[in-house]
Amino acid sequence: MDISLLQRRVIRYTPIVFLIFSYLAVGVDSIVYPGFFGKHFFIDSRILTALSLILLYGIFASRKWRMPSRLISLNALVLFPFSIISVGILTLLEYIKYPNFVFATLHIHYDQLFYILILSAFTYVAFLDKKTIRKHRQVLLVWFAVFLLYAGILVRMWPQDAFLIFSGEDDLFEWLQFFFYLLSSVSSFYLMIQSYKKKKYFSVFVYEMLGLFAFFVAGEEISWGQRLFHIPSPSFLLKNNYQREISVHNLNSLQQFQYLFYMAFSLFFLVGRVTTRFISKKLSKIIQRFISPWYLFLYFLPIFVFYLYMNFLGGTHREWQEFSELLLAIGILLYVWETRRKQEKTSLSK
Repeated sequence: MDISLLQRRVIRYTPIVFLIFSYLAVGVDSIVYPGFFGKHFFIDSRILTALSLILLYGIFASRKWRMPSRLISLNALVLFPFSIISVGILTLLEYIKYPNFVFATLHIHYDQLFYILILSAFTYVAFLDKKTIRKHRQVLLVWFAVFLLYAGILVRMWPQDAFLIFSGEDDLFEWLQFFFYLLSSVSSFYLMIQSYKKKKYFSVFVYEMLGLFAFFVAGEEISWGQRLFHIPSPSFLLKNNYQREISVHNLNSLQQFQYLFYMAFSLFFLVGRVTTRFISKKLSKIIQRFISPWYLFLYFLPIFVFYLYMNFLGGTHREWQEFSELLLAIGILLYVWETRRKQEKTSLSK
């Protein structure tokens, strides 16, 4: 066989084999018990899931590799809708009845099926063609927010406080926020450089501030690596910091006003376009370049509703704070990317 032909086949089929292997690993854990695959095959199914998500992101970003159309259709028409419905129904049954009801009745670990849902959702998005994305971009971003809310509600209904564990210090939600804010910072500085080349100095200022803000929040989310590198807190912070750590937003003098900042910040993204009607047309034209598009509203609404509920309506469900902040972090990243796309589109049209 021709070596070049063999190489092409390896490049084409290796990602398919890896994805199928990941699906099987999670499927086995859902039927036998969580951790079974890792115990007998020396690699945890959750690690395989994470690697598969990275692979799918690379496929989506590069657009240089395609899965056979039959497998794409199988996932889009069968696996994805089935996993959405089945995981939702099983989670609801467990929540209504009692912990371990689903396994005792059906011998299925439905929380492991949730990973199949995530894999299936990312697979669906990764292989959408460019024409479909361009045509339905706004609708897809709205539905992605709906999917995230749906996934968050499902995990909150899991027993054994899985949602609270994900919301803890140095856990999933916090590190995801760090990652998204860091990407937002890098993307904002890229837009700043592009604006400087075009001598749009007001845009330079806006993107510089946004980049610095996103970088600052990213550092704050992980306490500037304090726990990661085992850095002791200075005595001042031990006395004056709510969490006794290296962070500014948890200072006792600022922590009590934190909710006002989040509400004002999210409100700007939610109703910023309305405010431009009350200022001069010249200033309005400048500001509208930086207003968040309407189809990102679901990423900014939860954090506003959360703090409104907690601080003004006497709410008690504080466990939703980190998840709401995670949606905000994703929304800011999408906002930066959409702004970049809009500016590139404007440049091409000139």
